[in-house]
Amino acid sequence: DPCVRIMGRHVVEGTKVLFDLPGVVVTALLAGESADIVLQDTANIYALWVDGSHVARLGTGRDDVPTRYNLFRFRRSHTTTVQLQKLTEGAGLPETQGFVTLIGFRGERPSGGCGLNSDWRLAVARGSLSNDHGAPFAARDSTALELGRSSLPSRRMLLIGDSITCGYGARIGAGCSGDMRGAEDAAAGFAALAGERLGADYELVCWSGIGVHRSAGQTEAFWGTYGMPQFWHRPLFTRSGPAWISRPHVVVVHLGTNDLWEPGAVPRAIFLEQYRRFVETVVTALRKQDYGDPGAPPGTRTGGARTGLADSGGTGADPLLVVLACGPMDPGPDFCGYVAEVVHQLQDRQSGCDGGASAERPSTVSAGSVHAAPISGENSDESWCGVSVRLLNFTFGDGLRGGHLGCVGHPSAVAHAVMAEKLIALLDSEIGWRAEAAPLLRPAPVGSYDVNWCSAGYTSLLGLLVACRSILR
Repeated sequence: DPCVRIMGRHVVEGTKVLFDLPGVVVTALLAGESADIVLQDTANIYALWVDGSHVARLGTGRDDVPTRYNLFRFRRSHTTTVQLQKLTEGAGLPETQGFVTLIGFRGERPSGGCGLNSDWRLAVARGSLSNDHGAPFAARDSTALELGRSSLPSRRMLLIGDSITCGYGARIGAGCSGDMRGAEDAAAGFAALAGERLGADYELVCWSGIGVHRSAGQTEAFWGTYGMPQFWHRPLFTRSGPAWISRPHVVVVHLGTNDLWEPGAVPRAIFLEQYRRFVETVVTALRKQDYGDPGAPPGTRTGGARTGLADSGGTGADPLLVVLACGPMDPGPDFCGYVAEVVHQLQDRQSGCDGGASAERPSTVSAGSVHAAPISGENSDESWCGVSVRLLNFTFGDGLRGGHLGCVGHPSAVAHAVMAEKLIALLDSEIGWRAEAAPLLRPAPVGSYDVNWCSAGYTSLLGLLVACRSILR
């Protein structure tokens, strides 16, 4: 539908859209006095924005049938931009049916149309909606969807990680016991915050408890069978299928906390080897656009892939900045020291590229401008020419304490904000990406998940207070 845009990984099946990863943003241009979204969901929480204002957190149920959830009610009809961001992970574990099915919207279509160019319609027709066609929160007004392709973000980020990247435990006010859904907030996590501040098209690929070689709770017999290398390429974490092709300018990987958590931590030598191989696999896939068997050695061609960023304009020759992050949770061993070793090993891969210059500093990547680094060196791996690898240490000097401590030992929203600024500062230093705006996502009200939220259509203070009663209590 040309009046709907999606940022993040998803699958189109006929007229339905499926997704399960946190951080996915659905943007719709609707008209009338009232509108609903129709979902068949697995108990998730979403942040709802109406015409640029955060109005509520929408909690869904485990729906066996399509269920309507009201988005807004006004006293008079007008065109409205609605944005819904998934804050929680899919229910259950990978390989379970934990995805969300977006059936559609119930409301009036804008009389003047959406004014989108043919690229959007073609992308829908061939079933390859992509985050390059998505509109993030950078422009939160009704004109955002009336602009063509030129208005879409020119910065693209892929962020791969575990519960820290997902924003698990960030919302302390929601309570740290019982139903932990309320304590998870992808929008408050460093990954989404940095994407927002940079005005980028960001794609979160994260799952709580996942590791590189050993995921949480795994015994040694199961190491290497249920980690991010087996899932990172999927459009849906909870269902296998053709790979999702990304063409980012920046890749941030934050993994290893679960691998190295005691007791039962992965030995140093094994962790270094598996982490290095995983990053090599990701970089090779992104540079060569080969998403075959994720368990095969880097560069092995084993099959095709479904295009996720079909018309992004990116190519394997574009410069790529890879950031390997560590902290702030301390799994026991020298976590950041291990990650630093992997960074140094990967930087050695670039020694034959342009006299090694590309390993020292990447080419400039700015909004609307991407300059490829030259490829040279007979003995170099050309897929690594133009690739730069950097370390980002999120560790706090005194550890996660006070306002920095969220639920279950995870960083709080306050800590995530600091981490996001560290990431932004690194990207500014390395590739000239500066924050384009003040933080847009503010903490959502903690309270009922009642969907009778505030409506900007109320003209009296009394009417507004009555309409907002479910989120002010």
